Amino acid sequence: MKNSSNILIFIAGLLAPIALILSIGANIFNYFPGDLWLSHTIQSFVNPALTTFLTGVSWIFGDLHAVVLVIPVWLLVWWRAGLTESLLVPLASLISLINVGLKIMIARPRPSPEEVNVLMQYHGSSFPSGHLFFAVMFVGILTYLYFSHVQRTACRILVLIVDILIVFTVAYSRVYLGMHWASDIIGGIVYGCLFLFLLIGLSPLIKSPVPVEETK
Repeated sequence: MKNSSNILIFIAGLLAPIALILSIGANIFNYFPGDLWLSHTIQSFVNPALTTFLTGVSWIFGDLHAVVLVIPVWLLVWWRAGLTESLLVPLASLISLINVGLKIMIARPRPSPEEVNVLMQYHGSSFPSGHLFFAVMFVGILTYLYFSHVQRTACRILVLIVDILIVFTVAYSRVYLGMHWASDIIGGIVYGCLFLFLLIGLSPLIKSPVPVEETK
């Protein structure tokens, strides 16, 4: 367990300079090469039903609306794994609020109606994507907690696939709706992974040991 924690903290250390480079670039450039092309490509197919669905996805993973996800999931984990371990869920969500400070410091403008088709109005800076920061932290910590209890390979693979699809859908929704550049998404994912690995790496300090389900 200690070795795994050290590895995760080491990986977080490797992600830190990547996050810093992306942040400096985002502070200098309104968008990176390829951002405009990718936004136009994704927005080349706009469908009312898809717009409604992605607007809902974007809504539930953003701002205070996220408590709709966090509170019931926290209570469920509390019921199944105990209070101490369940605290990782709200803690991961609170850590994702770091993106607010990052947005203020980097101050990258959001895509404008002159550049892309803005389907959903949103204020504030663009980099990093807070939706992706939160999605990675929230989904990632749940995956970690699930893997801590279940060793069955098939179940782990299924959960991992679902989690990747969730993060991808959130990412796609932000570009589709004209709220972010793809580089904002990458920044949110990098920062999310950085703090997720730090949290998991340090979790033995705040998490009590739990029994692992026997492999069947």
